[in-house]
Amino acid sequence: MRLKRQRLAVDGALQSALRATPVDEERESMFLPVRLERVEWRRRAGTAVVCHVHNVHIQDVRWFADIDLFTPAGEMVAALAGCCCVKKPQ
Repeated sequence: MRLKRQRLAVDGALQSALRATPVDEERESMFLPVRLERVEWRRRAGTAVVCHVHNVHIQDVRWFADIDLFTPAGEMVAALAGCCCVKKPQ
């Protein structure tokens, strides 16, 4: 069950970051995660997390960023370094 929650937290963080980043004018494109260089879990994610996206770099069809997850109270949940997603037209 814990692994499932971790996967959901990572997926939710990537989806939130992509929606908040002006990556593409046509929102019909899909971005598929292809790499996470490092994931450091500090505590379990609860029912809600806050995402802080930084070091965003967009290169052609690739989107790179680092994402930190926090509890709503501001406690660090996880650090996702070297996130990479690739644009795939639908």
